[in-house]
Amino acid sequence: MRTLLLIIAFQFLVIDGFTQQNKFAIKGTITDTLYHHGKVVLIYKDSTDRFKFDTAITTNGKFSFIGEIPIVSRMQLTVHAEPNLSLSKRNKQIEIYFAIENCDAEVTISKFNDYTIRGSNCFNDLLSFNNALNPLFKKHKGSELIQ
Repeated sequence: MRTLLLIIAFQFLVIDGFTQQNKFAIKGTITDTLYHHGKVVLIYKDSTDRFKFDTAITTNGKFSFIGEIPIVSRMQLTVHAEPNLSLSKRNKQIEIYFAIENCDAEVTISKFNDYTIRGSNCFNDLLSFNNALNPLFKKHKGSELIQ
């Protein structure tokens, strides 16, 4: 009986270990006060390869998401301004496109198109690739590299 209980407990631990590998968490901070009490929308493909839409309300510039993804997923994060602002300010939104793996990532958004993502090896590799490629595009005016 004791052996049976140990086998069942071991199976739960193994199954739990595999399912936790598909989880991600994103904690975010927005420093621009225009977005401190707005809404954040996250769009990504989940572990069933379907598009998933998730929404968070920012409180004092903080938001968070938790979900499941396959090994790597492209994501779109859209930040909307506070709903009680004037219409011209309210229509401003920030859109960020990135890819992360199963990890705990931190997003810091300073202003429009100025953001950092920490905790994702996939995103760090993409940045390294872009940083190495950009000087080549500038040197060769881009079009020569594509031909």
